[in-house]
Amino acid sequence: MLSARYLSLNHPKVKFIFLVRHPVAVFKSMQRMNWSFDLDNFMKTNNLFENEYFEKTSGMEQLDKFTILWKIINDEILKL
Repeated sequence: MLSARYLSLNHPKVKFIFLVRHPVAVFKSMQRMNWSFDLDNFMKTNNLFENEYFEKTSGMEQLDKFTILWKIINDEILKL
């Protein structure tokens, strides 16, 4: 999803189809598979969006980090 803006700017004929799962189902899958997401590193290195969410995410619970990531992804969808 986070490459969609780049693709739309550099390849204007690209079409997108978004399939959205309920966020609870996605989070539960992450828990079941024991996956984590390094949101701190993502927020520092990703310049595809304005860093308007939180300056420091370390120490947050996984659910809080997931919520921020979900918001970032959905903001990107709305921008397209």
